[in-house]
Amino acid sequence: MRSERKEGQNNREGIIDLSNLSVFFCDNELLNSYYEKKLAEIEDEDKWIEDNRDNLLREKNKITQAVKDGIISDGEPETIWKFRVKKLEDLKDKLISIKNEAEDRLSEIKKEIALRLGKFLPDWKLKEANVNFTINEKADYCVDGTEITVDLGRLIHEENPIENVIEGITHELFHVWMEEEEKYSDSHQFSSRSE
Repeated sequence: MRSERKEGQNNREGIIDLSNLSVFFCDNELLNSYYEKKLAEIEDEDKWIEDNRDNLLREKNKITQAVKDGIISDGEPETIWKFRVKKLEDLKDKLISIKNEAEDRLSEIKKEIALRLGKFLPDWKLKEANVNFTINEKADYCVDGTEITVDLGRLIHEENPIENVIEGITHELFHVWMEEEEKYSDSHQFSSRSE
């Protein structure tokens, strides 16, 4: 049983209204073309082996361990190249699967974000924000004004991608709340200090 809150401490959680939160998902063509570009970069087996010769020598111990673990059949450069190509193809399929799951569970995701925000924010109705699920190699999650970007590419490395999405968007919406409540915003804090 949870311990009771101290006397005088507010038991009420904030009611968070995210009805003005719009969510957009990139289409599968963008994801396909992203991975097609990655595959094209290693398409030429001979060139890839030549470009990675030094790296393969440096990674000799890891390659030996991968052979022992049954991840690859042998340590030949051709085998490693084939493994890399297959891995990229598998990552593309996994990425599309994660994107589809996030789309299917969007209502559940938004409800959980509202619950989490309500635990530490007062009542708040979001004025406006957009969440864009796309490929953005420069950022994991980022917010620019009211535009939140989720990099789908990083989600393939997460043990629980949906939980990561909930945590990431919750964090970025906290920053949106700070900007909407101007007294908490970074720009307001800076201007107050300089007066």
